[in-house]
Parts: sequence; C-alpha cells; structure tokens
Amino acid sequence: MAREVATVEVVDGGRFLTGVAVPFDEPALVNDRTLGVVHEVFDEQSVPISRRPRGVPLLISHDQTRPPVGRVDASEIVVGRGLTFTAELVGTEEETEGWRRRWAAGLMFAISIGFHPSPRDDEHYRPERDGLPPVVVRRNVRIAELSIVLHPAFRSARIDRVADRRPTPKLDGVLADIAANG
Repeated sequence: MAREVATVEVVDGGRFLTGVAVPFDEPALVNDRTLGVVHEVFDEQSVPISRRPRGVPLLISHDQTRPPVGRVDASEIVVGRGLTFTAELVGTEEETEGWRRRWAAGLMFAISIGFHPSPRDDEHYRPERDGLPPVVVRRNVRIAELSIVLHPAFRSARIDRVADRRPTPKLDGVLADIAANG
C-alpha cells in the first residue's frame, strides 16, 4: 500500500505551524498499557478547555532526550475536524529551514500527541463483531506534548501549513469586520 504524500503549505521563513493534533471520530488501533489493543477514539468532549495544549513542547517522535523543536501556542476544537493547534518553531534559521524543506517535500509532516488519560472517565464499548478489539473513547485527557512523527496513530493528524506569522484568532477577524462595516 502506497503512503499518501502530504501537501504542506510552506511560506519562506515560516516559523508558525498549524494543523490537526488529533482528529475526531477517527479510530486508531493502539496498544494501551492497561487495556491492551483497542480502537482509540477522540471526540469534541475528549479534551476539556482547561486541558487543551498551550505552552507544551513540540518534540520529534516523542523523544524527550532531544531539545524541543517548538512550542504549542494555542489549540481549539474545530467541529468535524478535530483538535487543531498552532505552534512556533524554535532554533537557528538553519534548523528551521531544514524542517521547512522536509515539509515542502512531504516528509515527516504527521503529528502525534503525548497525553495523560483519565481511565475513570473514559467510555468503553464492546466491538461490533467478534475478533475486533474493544473501543475506548477518551475523556478528560490532558495533552502533555505534540510530536512530529513519521507514522501517526491517527492518519489525519498532521501539519497543514507553515506561515511567517502567527495566525490571527477568529474573534479578531470578526471584531475587525464589525469595526469596518459598522
């Protein structure tokens, strides 16, 4: 099976990443430490506002022994899409240019989350058919880090864009429209 090549929009000199940290309603087959092999699912209720990633590190392949390549500035729930994020790359211009080139070439664009589950709050479901793993819908999750990876658990978790400035929050755009149009 051929691997999908991603299109990441990369602006010259860009230091601000946006994308999907974890998609909603997309099951991923994972090996949970306590539950064994399960289909893991996140939805709009999985990550409460107080536990959304802000200020958490952006790592490479969950490797905490290497310096982070950035920091997550903000995240928000986008219905029908998932938990989206904005992160800023840190490092020398040479280092950040190396990442921009990888992404422009469609390499290592996937995102994975490192999180602390809340097992008491998770919802568990039996599989629809014999031989399939059970389903766990995560609840009250605290995200500890985002990582750039080769092989994400969730196919849709990825970097979409690398821009030269921090995206303007949606509310700022709405307020500007109101001011301009009365």
